[in-house]
This record gives sequence, structure tokens and C-alpha cells, in this order.
Amino acid sequence: MTNRSPDPFYTLRGHAGPITTVEFFEDVLFSGSSDGEIFAWDLETFRRKYTLVGHNNKGILWIGHSENAVFTQGRDGTVAIWTLSDAQWKQTGTMVTNAKGFCQCSLPGTTSTLIATPSEPDWKITLWDLESQKAVASTLETKEQLGMAMSIKLSGDCNSVLAAYENGSVVRYDMRSGGAPVSTLTLYKEPVMCMDFDEVHRANRGICGSVSNELCVLELNDGQLVEKRRLTVTNDGFSSLHIRTDGKILASGGWDGRIRVFGWKNMKPLAVLDFHKDSVQAVKFSDRELCNLGLLLAAGSKDSTVSLWSLYN
Repeated sequence: MTNRSPDPFYTLRGHAGPITTVEFFEDVLFSGSSDGEIFAWDLETFRRKYTLVGHNNKGILWIGHSENAVFTQGRDGTVAIWTLSDAQWKQTGTMVTNAKGFCQCSLPGTTSTLIATPSEPDWKITLWDLESQKAVASTLETKEQLGMAMSIKLSGDCNSVLAAYENGSVVRYDMRSGGAPVSTLTLYKEPVMCMDFDEVHRANRGICGSVSNELCVLELNDGQLVEKRRLTVTNDGFSSLHIRTDGKILASGGWDGRIRVFGWKNMKPLAVLDFHKDSVQAVKFSDRELCNLGLLLAAGSKDSTVSLWSLYN
């Protein structure tokens, strides 16, 4: 591992509150904050291009997108749908989830017709049809006392949901059988804080982070979740994980303000990016090359800034 941390190639400043989510969409980066601001940054000029006003100024938990719409999840218990019209992003729909926690939604791809959201009660995951904006399926209760959902991943075919919970477990639900739980794996004694899953490059392998200093790698074998290995870092607490779309590297955002980069094939530590002054709450790779710098990484921090990086391209 290198000793000296490189610097980001650009830092976006303008949010008043802590950054909670970032999302690339074409040549724009969306960012949301805990005080309800949603900005869209032009990645050619690195200036704010749009401001989206919604969710009654409640905190923004998550931003995602399809081919022609952007979705924002707020602490007001709703998911808003936005479309670009007359050079403005306008809210064109709302899904009322009534979710009260911090769990983010999951949209498996830009062509997906379904989105998975946290729900009420707080262990439940609900699938919504994006066209009708109606709930179409929900997960069934397990025998275990899971606590609230902390992180969810909807599979690419929308047939199953992985949900990580407050009690340290990950549960796989089969949505084809009415949302029944089909596998449970306990990874931690503390809440799972973040999770990502790879169905393509390291087929059916995922990773979880907790309040501890351990990352857990898990796999799906014959429909059952199994723990494969653990990786320990220096300081406690992970807020965010994202596997790059080419399957080569993984980034984590830590409570210590550091971004850690690992090789996804072998979990080899590659870099520790020590730039932010507070917890890194969101890490996200672009799904296409941008700024003539390859695939980019955006990191949003509690220090109200977003750093942009070009790594291992």
C-alpha cells in the first residue's frame, strides 16, 4: 500500500449540511444532504447546474436514476420521481413509503421497472412499480428479531432482495414466493451499516460493513448466504460501500473520514485516501468514463464536501 494519500482532482463545495448520497447521471453528479438540499453538478464546469427542491426540506437519504428519470428518497417517508423538462428538473411523481429509518432504496439498473424501498414496519422491504407508482410486493416477517432494515439490494432480475439488519444479519428474500425469507446469515453483533453485491464479475458475491473495523465478504451458494472472509482495517465504522462497474475495485467510506480502496478480486488493500475532515457517508463510482479521466469515484462527507477521484483507470 502506498504511504502518501493522493489528492482528489476536484472538490465540490456548496452544500450547507452533511452529504448523505451521491449519484452520477450522464455528465452530471447529483448530491443530497441531511438538510434537504439536492444539487446537480455539471462535470465539465464543476459548477452547480440544477437545484431540486422537494421532501419538505427533510434530509435526503438516497438518489438513483433510470434512463430518463431521477429518484430521490427523503426523510419525509417518500420517494420522489423527477424528469427534465424545459431545462428544469420537475417532480412528476411520488411513492409514499412511510419509512422512518436511514435505509436507502435499491434500484438494480437504469432499465429496471421496479424499485425496492424500506417500509413500515421497519423490517419490511417493499417493491414498487415505477410506472404505476404502486406497491406490488413486500417481504414476509422472519422468525428472528431483526430490528430495522439498514441496507437493501434488489437483484437485477427483481426476483430476490438482500436486506441487512440492525441485529447484524443479512436476509435473502425470494420475491417469487411471496417475499418469503429463504436464507439468513449473521455477520456481526452490531448493526450492518452498508452493503453492496456483485451479480456480474464476482458472481453472487457481496460485502458488508458495520460499526466495527471489519468488512465481511459473503457469497450466495445454491440460494444460501455464506460468509467467505473478513478484512480488518485500523479504525471502526463504515458508512458506504460500492463496487466499481468493471468489477476491478471496491471503495469504502469510513467514519474516520477515509476512503479505502481494495481490489475486488482478492480484497487486496490498494489505497487509503485521507482527505475529508469528517465521516465519508457516500461513495459511488460512475458507470461510464467522464472528464477524460476514466471511471470516476465521488465521495460525499459529513464535512459538506464531495471529492472526485480518478483511480486505477
